[in-house]
Amino acid sequence: MSKTEQNIRTKVKQLLDEGKIRYCIGYETGSDSWHVTPGFIFDAKDAEKIVFNPLCANNLVGYLTDEKKRELRKGEKADTRPIALLVKGCDSKALIQLLSENQIQRSEVIILGVPCNGSIDIHRLEKLAHEMKLPAEAMYSMEITRNGNNFTGEWKGKKYSFPLEKTVFDKCLCCVTPNPLISDELFGDKIETTGAKNYASVEEIEALPVEKRWEFWSEQFSRCIRCSACKNICPLCYCKECAVDSADIVITPQTTSKEKTNKMPWVEKNSELPENIFFHLTRMMHMAGRCINCGECERACPMNIPLGLLTKKIEKDVKELFGHEAGLDPEAKSLLSIFEEGDPGDFIK
Repeated sequence: MSKTEQNIRTKVKQLLDEGKIRYCIGYETGSDSWHVTPGFIFDAKDAEKIVFNPLCANNLVGYLTDEKKRELRKGEKADTRPIALLVKGCDSKALIQLLSENQIQRSEVIILGVPCNGSIDIHRLEKLAHEMKLPAEAMYSMEITRNGNNFTGEWKGKKYSFPLEKTVFDKCLCCVTPNPLISDELFGDKIETTGAKNYASVEEIEALPVEKRWEFWSEQFSRCIRCSACKNICPLCYCKECAVDSADIVITPQTTSKEKTNKMPWVEKNSELPENIFFHLTRMMHMAGRCINCGECERACPMNIPLGLLTKKIEKDVKELFGHEAGLDPEAKSLLSIFEEGDPGDFIK
């Protein structure tokens, strides 16, 4: 157990013992040591379940808006105490964006920040382990730690090394926010920023002729099974009813009460290519100026659609056109809600 992990457990236990929080959202070990899941700690004695290591990939911020949408049970009284939340650097940008959009209030959350050296993509780690012919017993029992530019593990006295560049998510290789931008308490030493924004993958697609770009994205979207994992995991997709799911029908004096409960879908839920394209591009338009490019949508996609290319394209265009980057200022106004007299109007010519 690392010192950082122990300090987090001690702090969460203290907060729960003193009744200062409703519960804590952190990480805990899943089915084995290589699988880490979100953990919800309600009891002080369960603080010992909290872990923090390179396998903590989930952005936990979305659970805050899920809590806001939860309706009270009959007879249940609202608990106004804050929620403690564990955040990495990229996660903190999502939290800041929610604050700027007034979806949560600063007093509603106690932010436990943890500097991050990069999160491991479990699929890449497993692939490397299979190439190294590690037995399953070794793979899922060894503790993984960061050691310079490698991740290391030990099993039966033998040490194994996994190169960082072949193990972490692509977003981690060009991360410029390894330290939380906002926190009430920071656990661990700050990490020197060594990454740099890299849009090479986006520029490669941009350089293709229009026909080739259409061919590329048509092939990607044709594999979509419309499971909505990308939408459901996104910390900024917090609407109770998604615009691409349905809309209220027009109510007229002649409309019956039964008809008033019906919904008119904007797009069918089947996985035909036109509907898939409409779903993804509409969702991306709604993320313009808001997406903090945490990569959760791509991580959650069971069909391995490179949704990160779309989010990075949006981030790149918004930055170049408007000099705006989401998730940096909790007091910032929404990009698409701002009007200035000096804004160029060449689009109306």
